[in-house]
Amino acid sequence: MEGYAHGGDQCLSLFARVYATGALVFPPAASVLEIGCAEADRMTPMLALRPDLRLTGIDWRGCDRPAPVIRGDVLQHDFPPASFDAVVGISSIEHLGLGHYDQDPLDPEGDRHGMERVVRWLKPGGWVYLDVPFHPTRFGVEGTSH
Repeated sequence: MEGYAHGGDQCLSLFARVYATGALVFPPAASVLEIGCAEADRMTPMLALRPDLRLTGIDWRGCDRPAPVIRGDVLQHDFPPASFDAVVGISSIEHLGLGHYDQDPLDPEGDRHGMERVVRWLKPGGWVYLDVPFHPTRFGVEGTSH
């Protein structure tokens, strides 16, 4: 994605490359939710390219971003159905329910429960972008991190 400043962040760089392929298209003035927005500022580069986007972030931890951020648990906070054109979770879904960040709430199936909520929050025809850590030979929980 030309002009998308990812600052060396590997996951954000992957998002930028996927976005550059044209596979992810935000409609004009799209309403976009970012899950897990405290780790890195992904909103600033996105708004630099697409100032028309209406971004909202949610994270258990507080942060200062150029768009509204809800400090809360994605497994408990509720948005009205069909609120978002897109939901982006850059290396975040794998953390839901593990109690890693400031003792966020535990839920052994947090990733699944989080996605069930995301589906309700998407407008018809909306899309989700997620990436997660990858290991070629196994899947597993590593402590409380992911």
